[in-house]
Amino acid sequence: MSSVRVQLEVADRGIVYLADRELEGYAAETPAQSIGIIAVEQGYATLRITHQWGPANFTVAISDRAPEADLTGYEDIVEIGYQSMSGHLEMTGFCYDEHIAFPLPPLPAGPGEYRIRYHVKGMDTEGTEDATDDHYLQIWPSPPRDPVVVQTTTQTLHYFLAPEKHEGNSGTTRRNDHGRPAMRSALQREWRLRRNPGTDWSDVRERLVRLTADPGADAVFGSACHRWTLQPPLGAGDLAQIEAQLRTELPGEYQSFLQQAGAGGAGPAYGLFPVRRVNGRWQWEGDGANLTDLGTLNQPFPHVEAFNPADALPAPPDEEDFDSSEAFTAAEDAYWEQYNTIVYDHRHSIGLLYLCHLGCALREALVISGPARGQMWGDDTAGGAGFQPLVDDAGNPLGFARWYRRWLDAAEDQASHEAH
Repeated sequence: MSSVRVQLEVADRGIVYLADRELEGYAAETPAQSIGIIAVEQGYATLRITHQWGPANFTVAISDRAPEADLTGYEDIVEIGYQSMSGHLEMTGFCYDEHIAFPLPPLPAGPGEYRIRYHVKGMDTEGTEDATDDHYLQIWPSPPRDPVVVQTTTQTLHYFLAPEKHEGNSGTTRRNDHGRPAMRSALQREWRLRRNPGTDWSDVRERLVRLTADPGADAVFGSACHRWTLQPPLGAGDLAQIEAQLRTELPGEYQSFLQQAGAGGAGPAYGLFPVRRVNGRWQWEGDGANLTDLGTLNQPFPHVEAFNPADALPAPPDEEDFDSSEAFTAAEDAYWEQYNTIVYDHRHSIGLLYLCHLGCALREALVISGPARGQMWGDDTAGGAGFQPLVDDAGNPLGFARWYRRWLDAAEDQASHEAH
């Protein structure tokens, strides 16, 4: 048996990750599993820890056979299955800055099926004063089995084993004076988001495949660029890393699209900007994707009604008001310099995630933060019209799901008519 101690830095969420070094090759239908304080999905395990932020200390023991559980040293103990594609695991904390991964000793049987036993103490009291031994992992080869609770002592584990039974029950959320209620509220919200992805996208890929074979589909604007193809979906660990980097959560409809349908590709106009990890950082790619300021997506986009930054400018100079063409040219140059400074100020788009290019520098974006969170907005500053929410025929704002499906419905209708 090999044993190591790992210290991970955690920011705000009270979770850490155990991940396979190879996150490709998992079957798409591989079910996710969870057991209260640990959840596993395709090479990624999310572990809830005793405290919300700061260093988290783990002891990790890897052996070639099932060890005995430490029933007296820890309050809560759970087990869950885990599949490794590489035979090498690493751990990292939930942080807003660059993630630091800590490699663990190689798994004894190489790639294959394993069992994780997670021991914790101090979940109800936010850890011990010396948190060195609060979290203990045992990992060993094992055929797949259902998750089990080995020992449960704290109210916190009772809550996460059946959160729906405790919603609204103030007796189960009362804690000490160390900020535990705030942590519980944040974890409840995250748990609901993870268990209720919000939108069913299971039909999208099949519909896109049919469009690929439809002879009329080539007439749909932008299809020559995306070719009706979506990038592979993101895993839960990928999404968690993106949100940690952005320091905010993506709206639920877009979250579920990324995890169920794909990370980008086929979509309105020239396509949906894909999100990819490049040099350890997640970023969106496409003509206009660089308009998104990833560092300020957590800051609120303050608008709920259309606005045009150009409205603050005076009328452009009139040549008839000048004595010479040189004076008019100088005034015109100064005006347009002022125009560009005001209209294209990046502060107008704080909180906007640009997702689509319509052509002619006209783009559409998703509001990530602020009172219009979850709505799709158009950026028509290049055409002089400013910013406005995208709406349906009745004037109701469009969220990501209706925005995407309106395009897909229209594409199918156009392809059908073109074919006939």
